[in-house]
Amino acid sequence: MEKLNENIRYKDEKKTLLKSIVIKTAFAQLFGLTAITLIISILAFMSYKMDNFEKYAMFIVYTAAVAGGFVTGFTGATGYKSKGLLIGVLMGLSIIALLLILGLVVFKTLITGQGFAITAVLTILSSAAGGVVRINNSR
Repeated sequence: MEKLNENIRYKDEKKTLLKSIVIKTAFAQLFGLTAITLIISILAFMSYKMDNFEKYAMFIVYTAAVAGGFVTGFTGATGYKSKGLLIGVLMGLSIIALLLILGLVVFKTLITGQGFAITAVLTILSSAAGGVVRINNSR
């Protein structure tokens, strides 16, 4: 009987941990997407006012990717005591997957190419940096 209770308790703890991870990932992605949207909006408005939107378009995308990735990694690593690099990379991969899905829904085609590859790498690296900074600041 005691073994059964232990097994049930273990399953409950496992479900709670999974819910916690999913909720943290969802909040991190929400904050990351918010940062990306704000950065793109501000920089696009500024470049539109200067009549140089085409010239600065990739700069805007890369800056938003770095800022959004950092925010995603930083908020995703909240509550953890170690492995900030791993958590940050996983958060970066999750935000890239989300952006791919959103691009597929909005544009009805898969976003590919050199520009997207650079954006993905920048997002993952900055997200990893965000995770490391968060873990190191919480010590």
